[in-house]
Amino acid sequence: MIRTPKVIHLITRMDMGGSAQNTLMSCLELVGTYDTVLAFGPSSESQMTSGEQHAVDRQMARFRSRGGRVAVFPGLVRRIDPIRDTVTFVRLVRWLRKEAPDIVHTHSSKAGLLGRWAARLAGVPVIVHTPHGHVFYGHFRAAVSKLFLLLERLSDRVTDHIICLT
Repeated sequence: MIRTPKVIHLITRMDMGGSAQNTLMSCLELVGTYDTVLAFGPSSESQMTSGEQHAVDRQMARFRSRGGRVAVFPGLVRRIDPIRDTVTFVRLVRWLRKEAPDIVHTHSSKAGLLGRWAARLAGVPVIVHTPHGHVFYGHFRAAVSKLFLLLERLSDRVTDHIICLT
């Protein structure tokens, strides 16, 4: 019997933003053909309206009804917190080892950094990343931007494919 390949998509939060919606649409297209898991952090930073939250809940219910699975990582938030980020990273490595996916596809900066390195340590055969925007210039002081650029260049070394949006 042939095993269905497992794909895990990892993003910081699931809200009505473009990156989350792009990720969810990708997962909806994969589910049924692949064992598809959508992993994300809490969306509390998004400040969604109740209508937006309801729309996300409907989309997630649709994903689950098609056979998609969801995993929530409470520490996977946009805000930088070295202790929380380290704990989340360790949890991601352990979870990925247990799940044993064929592909991990990360989205956005924080999930991309933690997720790609966790996938590498967990022995995931294929690592894909989609940057949804960037934090390299204009968001932080020059030294912080240089650090993010260095981390991204290092992370590129463990990334098999990058999908660029236009």
